[in-house]
Amino acid sequence: MAMAKIEASFKLKYIYLFSFVLFFDLGSKYFVSNNLNDSMTLLPILDLLLVKNTGIALSFLSDLEGIGKIILSLFIAAALVFIFFEIKKSQNHLQKFSLTLILAGGVGNYIERLFFGAVTDFLHLRVGDFSFFIFNFADLFITLGAILFAYKMFSKQKKYE
Repeated sequence: MAMAKIEASFKLKYIYLFSFVLFFDLGSKYFVSNNLNDSMTLLPILDLLLVKNTGIALSFLSDLEGIGKIILSLFIAAALVFIFFEIKKSQNHLQKFSLTLILAGGVGNYIERLFFGAVTDFLHLRVGDFSFFIFNFADLFITLGAILFAYKMFSKQKKYE
């Protein structure tokens, strides 16, 4: 009985994490889309700059149209479903945590792509006049999740449960 309660609390923890990341991402995109009229410097290397990205990472595939966009959407949906089942299957908490970050960020971007045809990017990383890229919080959570996942996969740490 006690073990079932512990297992349920772990599942709930990942649902909370997923929900927080998803709502934080979508809320920040909504806020910036409705309140940012011009570029704004946050830090010497970070600006707010509103961009609608019709492609995927770094605007790759932004020129897709018609059936290409449908195939891309189906591929992304399949990848998100795969990640969901990997989370359910995993027994390792670091792996579940990292995959939950990736899934929540992916769902946030997917929702925007599905309903608006583009993803809102607004965090502009730059050094001086050199622009690295423009991203959003979903991208940040996906990247953090991928780094943690890679760490888990390549480290010799014992399984943490």
